[in-house]
Amino acid sequence: PVDILASALGVNESNIGIRVPNKIISTGLETLLVEINDLETLHSLKPDRKCLMQLAKQYGFVLVHPFVLLGHEQKIATVRNFGPGLGVFEDIATGTS
Repeated sequence: PVDILASALGVNESNIGIRVPNKIISTGLETLLVEINDLETLHSLKPDRKCLMQLAKQYGFVLVHPFVLLGHEQKIATVRNFGPGLGVFEDIATGTS
C-alpha cells in the first residue's frame, strides 16, 4: 500500500509518483522500484529502517530504489538504494541502482 510505503520512506503519500507503478523487479536481487515526484524529496528521504525491513519481509524484496525521472523526455533517473533485506541501510556507492 502506498500510504505504508510513503511512511516507511519518511514522506507524504503525495510525494510518491504515479507515472511509473511501484513494482518489484529482479536485478539478481528482488528490488522495489518507487517513483518519487521530485529531486528535493528524493534527497531528503529519511526512511524508517524497521518499517522498511518489515515491508521487505512481507513483500519479498531485498532492495528499495526510490528514483526521480529527469530531463525533458524523463529518460534519466537519479536513484537512492536502500537494502532492508540485506541489513544495509543505504548503499551510497551502489553499482545496482
